[in-house]
Amino acid sequence: MAQTVKDAPATSDGRDRRWDDHRQARRDHFLDTAISLIDAEGSGVGVAAMAKAAEMPRSVVYKLFGDRKDLDEHIRQRIVAEVSAAIWDSLVATGSIRDLVRGGVETYVEWVAAHPHLHRFIGSGSQSAPTTESRASRSGKRSFASRVRDLIEAAWAQAVAEGSLPPGVAEHLAYGAVGLVDSVVNRWLATGAKVTTTHELVAFLTDAICGIVEAGGRGAGIDVDVDAVMDLGITPE
Repeated sequence: MAQTVKDAPATSDGRDRRWDDHRQARRDHFLDTAISLIDAEGSGVGVAAMAKAAEMPRSVVYKLFGDRKDLDEHIRQRIVAEVSAAIWDSLVATGSIRDLVRGGVETYVEWVAAHPHLHRFIGSGSQSAPTTESRASRSGKRSFASRVRDLIEAAWAQAVAEGSLPPGVAEHLAYGAVGLVDSVVNRWLATGAKVTTTHELVAFLTDAICGIVEAGGRGAGIDVDVDAVMDLGITPE
């Protein structure tokens, strides 16, 4: 009897884990389906259409996600995570600061051009539950900016033989670069990309960000060579 009682929690834990795994798999499947529909049709896609495409009863969807705003937030989190990983994977481990900047900017601009509906969804959510600057969006920008800050500090240490980066400058440069790209690309997409090609936009943003880095160096009394080759120690996601 004692042995049976002792073993019961382990059996229960095993069932709980299997149920949690099953629940997470259903959530992942639904999110993937929802993102594919939004990518193709835009933010007006309703939950009923998503549920039908995922071959899942709508009632089950609301057991997996609290309401439409909760669902939208999970969709945004998934999109932001995938975009951030793609940008990070595109960064060169060995090259110049300019190479590094160009690789990240090009990946992002090309992704936005290929997935305008997803990009807009990150910013404003669904038509039925619009929300600007969601937690996922803010958190994604902060997280990516923090990693850019670390890269700037690593690049600075290799590009500059003498002289340390003044406190706070790396963070200013990182958030300035991320904010610049975000605002310029948002405006570029809003104009229908009729004025500037993706190639021209990448070139402009690359030069602009390199200019920001050089300006940070001048402020510290140091000339930074953004074209010097270095090993930045970048590892994939």
